[in-house]
Amino acid sequence: MGQLDQKVALLSGGASGIGRATAILLAQEGAAVAIGDVDLPRAQAIADEITATATGAQALAAHCDVRHEESIAAFVDLAAATFGGIDFLDHNAAWSHPLLDTDATDIDLGIWHRVLSLGS
Repeated sequence: MGQLDQKVALLSGGASGIGRATAILLAQEGAAVAIGDVDLPRAQAIADEITATATGAQALAAHCDVRHEESIAAFVDLAAATFGGIDFLDHNAAWSHPLLDTDATDIDLGIWHRVLSLGS
């Protein structure tokens, strides 16, 4: 038995990096995992990887753009309907751009606004 048997985890930004690793770990501990990301093919690949294990893990993938409330609501509704509820959320959504590695005074204002929009 895993520590999270019978629990449902909702992850934003679960298609890569820390989000991907977290989704896999949560599934290994028994949680059903809903993976939301703007990159649906990558999110689906992670969900497929999770469900292909011999443990009987459950996962779903959905498009979720955390900059838009209606996208978040649709993702939450899908996960709750599929798994019968949600026990916890892990927010991993982020966005990076090479210009973010430069001096702050050199960052394009449009890029800066996009980065900030993910946190609101």
